[in-house]
Amino acid sequence: MDNIDSRLEDTGRAFLGAAWDRLLKERVVPPPAFHPYLQVGRDNFGGSVSSLAEYRALEEAIIASHPRFDTGRSLAEREFPPRVDAAVN
Repeated sequence: MDNIDSRLEDTGRAFLGAAWDRLLKERVVPPPAFHPYLQVGRDNFGGSVSSLAEYRALEEAIIASHPRFDTGRSLAEREFPPRVDAAVN
């Protein structure tokens, strides 16, 4: 496994662990038996996990590992444009 794969794996695991802890505290997980599948927007709006430092670290690792996400590239060359809050900063 090369360095970027290791970084992606490590940051992904860290994010999943932190997100799971946050969702447990918010009582989003585990879901009830009559409603076994979580749905963003119904059970959770995502803001509580996207604000985690581990989320930002994973996002940075993904961007670093794939040049097509680089904000320095023209929009035509990118996979998708940057997030709105990233473009403002």
